[in-house]
Amino acid sequence: MHVDLVFPGSAPLKNLAIAQDVPGFVHALDMTLAYRFDTLVAGHFRLGDRDDARLTREYLSDLIDARVETNRTVDPARAAAGIDPTNGWATLGAYFDAVARRCAELVPNRWLTTLGDAGVFLLDNAFAITESQRVDGDPLVGPDRLPDWGIPGR
Repeated sequence: MHVDLVFPGSAPLKNLAIAQDVPGFVHALDMTLAYRFDTLVAGHFRLGDRDDARLTREYLSDLIDARVETNRTVDPARAAAGIDPTNGWATLGAYFDAVARRCAELVPNRWLTTLGDAGVFLLDNAFAITESQRVDGDPLVGPDRLPDWGIPGR
């Protein structure tokens, strides 16, 4: 059963529908698209179709591309400028916020008119996708597109 992957006519809900496994979420959507179907009963909103699933996957592809660029370019020190450096959670929070904002900025504006309510959860979805790259590595794009976080042996 592939529920909570596609929200026909809309972008995924907050944090990619509260996905616990973002690479798995994307893989499940790819599996859905591998099936032959005309009508999609997604569990939310209206009945959907293959185009709804395809649009969701394209939206995710744009989020993935934006997160790769974002995680490569957002400077943690600059993001936390003005934050007490002894407050680790505050500096980390500032970095997370800066990353989510930058990722959202890089997502093409067309999604704001193509998928309903895309702007409502864009920052949340941007955070989920960028955090996934930091936590899960990046099975969605391959090691050549991973940012260099200064980890020895990489």
